Amino acid sequence: MFDIFGIKERVLPWISGFLKFIRVKYDKILSKDFKLSYVVPQGSVLNPTLFPMFLAGVEKLITENSSIGSFADDIVLWHSSHDMPRL
Repeated sequence: MFDIFGIKERVLPWISGFLKFIRVKYDKILSKDFKLSYVVPQGSVLNPTLFPMFLAGVEKLITENSSIGSFADDIVLWHSSHDMPRL
């Protein structure tokens, strides 16, 4: 993360900890912790910063006949081919 974004020292472990668990507050009641995996929680204060970092390098996955589309905090990848396997 330092090489790409210059994040160092205590910030990286803090971000990692921020993304491990989430709690929901509804009507003054706080839920138990929910474990997150490979997501940036929508609506979080850090979402505008973390989502672009989460997607950094995704353009390297794009191959011939593939496309990528993104808007705000949504992304879609698709691939078209005449030789698509049947499922």
